[in-house]
Amino acid sequence: MIIDIKGNIYLTSAGGVIVLNNKNKFKTMPLVSGIVTDITYLKNNIYVTTFDGFYKYNINTEIAEKINLPNNLMVNYIFIDKNENIYLVIYKSINKPISYSVLIIKKGQSEAKPIIGDDFFNINDTVLITEINSKIYFYSLNLASKKAKLYYSDLVSNKVNYVLDLSINVQTLFNLNNELGLVTHENGNTVIEVLNIDSIEKKYEIKNSVYEQIMQIQKFNILSLLNENKIDYLSW
Repeated sequence: MIIDIKGNIYLTSAGGVIVLNNKNKFKTMPLVSGIVTDITYLKNNIYVTTFDGFYKYNINTEIAEKINLPNNLMVNYIFIDKNENIYLVIYKSINKPISYSVLIIKKGQSEAKPIIGDDFFNINDTVLITEINSKIYFYSLNLASKKAKLYYSDLVSNKVNYVLDLSINVQTLFNLNNELGLVTHENGNTVIEVLNIDSIEKKYEIKNSVYEQIMQIQKFNILSLLNENKIDYLSW
């Protein structure tokens, strides 16, 4: 669910997007159909990915358009950086191998172009993205080989650079006071770490807890953890 600047609420479903306007009237977002995989909001546009494609919906005109992607690729989720570049993390099918894992639509452009890295990045799944100090970080994962690697892009080129190997148990990447924070689940505990140039430094370990989510409320980041029958919160 997301809410736009006008107070309209967008509910994702297995059949598209339901729009609840600020007068409590429901309608279905036009054109968009299929199971929704992600939805996000930037200025006057709602971006939606479904099993049937990638769509942009204008909140003023209430018109949706389908954005064509190479080879009719399906997108798992969307990330938008501070420069309004849109990153599309694609779904990789065993029956349809693809030699890249992320597309980018740069601000002011309409064409989605692949981001290219080394063989590991190109072949495997990108499952996490975050932005720290004008760099975009990508977490690439291969569960079969139990390998995961961290990459970054400088926002100028459509290429990524390898940083270091990571645990396959990373749950999320996040901004920890302008450093790259990692939440990892290890041996039943939630561990918070920070990237220090080319190594990982453990900061906190919360016993017998499971990572839930990170939220941002006003100026505070709030980490939600599930611990037995209660929910714990850490904020900074």
